[in-house]
Amino acid sequence: LKDDVDAVITQWQHQQQQQQQMEVLRKYKPKTLQRKQFFGYIGIPSLAAAGTSGIVMIVVPKYGNNKTIICNKQLEKMKTLTTTGNPYRVISTPDGQGVAVLCVRDDNTWMVQVFDTSGDHKRDIPLQDTIKPKAIAVNSIGQMVIADGTNGSLVFINWQSGKVEHTTPSGLFDTDYYTFIAVTKQDHIIISNYGTNNIRCVDNRGEEVFTYSGEGKNALNHPRGVCVDTFGNILVADNYDNRVQLLSPDGNFIRHVLSESDELNEPWSLAMDTEDNLLIGTESRHLLARCEAFVVKYKP
Repeated sequence: LKDDVDAVITQWQHQQQQQQQMEVLRKYKPKTLQRKQFFGYIGIPSLAAAGTSGIVMIVVPKYGNNKTIICNKQLEKMKTLTTTGNPYRVISTPDGQGVAVLCVRDDNTWMVQVFDTSGDHKRDIPLQDTIKPKAIAVNSIGQMVIADGTNGSLVFINWQSGKVEHTTPSGLFDTDYYTFIAVTKQDHIIISNYGTNNIRCVDNRGEEVFTYSGEGKNALNHPRGVCVDTFGNILVADNYDNRVQLLSPDGNFIRHVLSESDELNEPWSLAMDTEDNLLIGTESRHLLARCEAFVVKYKP
């Protein structure tokens, strides 16, 4: 009986703490620390922290293959990475000391190329020919998590050996649309479903934890990038409504971090930097090839 009472008290204390955190986040006024336009590019589909010194991002030119660039904290371009194939997504390595670029080669096979934060190539991790990645993330035990566009499953791959360790059932997401994923503090996977206007949280077996689509004026409208902060809160790029939504760890709406009133247009990719600031990459559906990157502080 005592154990049951202690469990109830612990759960109540956790709920109270979470409510307090949500109230602090609702009241805090977000600050844009950095903002920079990138001319000649139509979007930033992926970005990540490059250690403590900078940011790595994939940019899409109006013509030709994508490029992977490393910028400093002021979003000034420092170096273009030399990748094998067309870069598609980028993440920080599990140790935080490098970046990993998911690339598709000319023969339509995929590989992950690892670089240090200076942009020097370190090693390659070829992926099985049967895997057609739509998104990539890393969990707390150092596994790569791949959203497989072949059948809508999640594939867990050993970071060191490149071997598949397990795969979820298929059909977790619609493979016809853009897909983005992120990993929570509990190693659950957040899947952004562009076509069905929701995000879905599943465990590593593919079992659903929750789904969020928003209600009323907060309804998601073609979500894209997702990420998770150090508190476990979830951030979603609400692409068509030109805003970023902040959700609690269990998928409850907290606030809009940035919106059209802050001159945010068409957010595409999200990530956290090493100081737990939000990184945002945008796209442009207009004739003018110009996208933007933001660094935003949204909590005390």
